[in-house]
Amino acid sequence: MTDSEYLSQRKELENRIAQLDAAHLNDREYMDGDHVHIDIGWKSVRGVICGCYIEKADGSIHYYYHPLKKDGTPGKAVRSTFVGCKLTKL
Repeated sequence: MTDSEYLSQRKELENRIAQLDAAHLNDREYMDGDHVHIDIGWKSVRGVICGCYIEKADGSIHYYYHPLKKDGTPGKAVRSTFVGCKLTKL
């Protein structure tokens, strides 16, 4: 295999992975703007989903969220969920 053949095949593989990731992210359970209750285990918070990403280690979808203030408005901070968090739509 020549260098140019290798680079061509690698580019094709990267494109297929990007398409697979996009399809997986479009199939997520919670969408941006959803209000959720997040059970972290030792505490729980309420927040508004503002994005997501794929965890490379296990392929699961994790979410970015703005924690809600006591008055119910989203804060400016952005936090993310992790393995073991349980989300419930409010």
